[in-house]
Amino acid sequence: MRKRKIVKEAVVLLIAVAMFLSTVVVTANTEENTNESQMDTSYIKTDNPYPSNGNNMQPAPLGPVLFSQLPFLPDETWTFTTSTTYSSPEYRVFDNYEGITEQICDIHWWGLSLVNPWANCDPTGMEFEIIFWDQLPHLGGTEQCTFSDVAPTITTTGLFFSGFEQYYFEADLNPCCFLEDGWVSIQNTFSPNQCWFLWAGSDDGDLYAYQEGSATPDLTNDMAFELTGSSGPPPMVVEKYVMCPCNEEWIDADTEEEALDLPICTDATFKIVIRNDGDCPLFEIVVYDMMHDSLEYISADPEPDEFSYDPPNYYIYWFFPGPLNPGETIEIYITAHVNGPHCSIDYNFVEVTALCDDIPVSDSDYAYVHAFENEPPNKPIIDGPLKGEPNVEYCWTFKSTDPNGDEVRFEIDWGDGTTDSTDCYPSGTEVEVCHTYTEEATYTITAVAIDCCWGAESDPSSTHIKIPRSRAINTPFLRFLENHPYMFPILRYILGL
Repeated sequence: MRKRKIVKEAVVLLIAVAMFLSTVVVTANTEENTNESQMDTSYIKTDNPYPSNGNNMQPAPLGPVLFSQLPFLPDETWTFTTSTTYSSPEYRVFDNYEGITEQICDIHWWGLSLVNPWANCDPTGMEFEIIFWDQLPHLGGTEQCTFSDVAPTITTTGLFFSGFEQYYFEADLNPCCFLEDGWVSIQNTFSPNQCWFLWAGSDDGDLYAYQEGSATPDLTNDMAFELTGSSGPPPMVVEKYVMCPCNEEWIDADTEEEALDLPICTDATFKIVIRNDGDCPLFEIVVYDMMHDSLEYISADPEPDEFSYDPPNYYIYWFFPGPLNPGETIEIYITAHVNGPHCSIDYNFVEVTALCDDIPVSDSDYAYVHAFENEPPNKPIIDGPLKGEPNVEYCWTFKSTDPNGDEVRFEIDWGDGTTDSTDCYPSGTEVEVCHTYTEEATYTITAVAIDCCWGAESDPSSTHIKIPRSRAINTPFLRFLENHPYMFPILRYILGL
């Protein structure tokens, strides 16, 4: 027992020593980096050779993300770079972005709020100047969009870097800015507590940023920020629909999983809807539609301005000069023949571009079709009388099943020059239909079952009914018997029947 106790105590001691040493190493690194930062006010950084690559849990922006570079985690090799007017010299940090396709309406960034010598500082009331540039100013770049006295929403992230708390900043840009490729600078210009802003670093981009005012302005890391579009309604919405012949409803089949079933050798009808949901008129509206030749183009309304076929795709273009005012729509209808092959998923893609206050806007959508070989209903089964009398109503039942499970209706030819057409019923339903013949004859009743969705027609089925001539009661004796039915038993007795 004592030996086991000694071993247990030794293990506890080793764990305690390991924890102590770990604490000493972290503290030493923190002190070293803090002292280095006091000598150079342009940054604060650390090196960690063993990052955990944890989950970078950051607040989610409200609008669609147009560009994103997320910040380092505390256990990575991280850098925060000073960008403030409170330092001497003043620092301003720039980073580049690219590939913007719509207006920038919100900006989000991460950083520290410190005072030098480095210590945490309450960022409440901080204001910033945010400028979008076409190029770095020392290379001849000019301001494209400038936002002064920006008071962002500031929230804590719960992440600490050598004891310094990181904050998340977000601000609306009013008016929105459009610059497809450029640079953005973020610099704090006011703080009631005279806090300095240090912009969080990132390794998500091209690993280059620029710090104006620094002796070594070229930075070997990126800055952490996100550019987002408006969280409100987009200025233009494009929808693509395909008509379902079964119920004549427009289907929004914009994924392969939602593809509308359409039989090969039938026609598909598509509808493009371009709607102005913004607050400015749209001009120079270009509609580009692409369709795989498994859907063979037939026609469009309105007629396209350009049309070409480059196998395996059809390319169709329309141009509308505008204006398309807020709340107005443009509708385009396209008819195509479904070629298949069987079980193929065929698409019709549309992309629309326009100008809203001379700023490009765009949207796109898909409509998918699943082509299949439709089989007609089975021959009807007809059941009913084979003989009858004139001017008497007789009834028959008609039944058919559809291999695709579609509803079925019946077309009936009574053989006397008249026909009937039933409503649509679920596959396999017995449908009763009645008819009256007025003349003596043998009549052939013919029926076909028709697929209510696609119009496929079964082979015909037939049956017959014989209608003999009725014998008129003309003699006085027969009329007497008709008026005195009690005489029938007596007559039978006399005749020995």
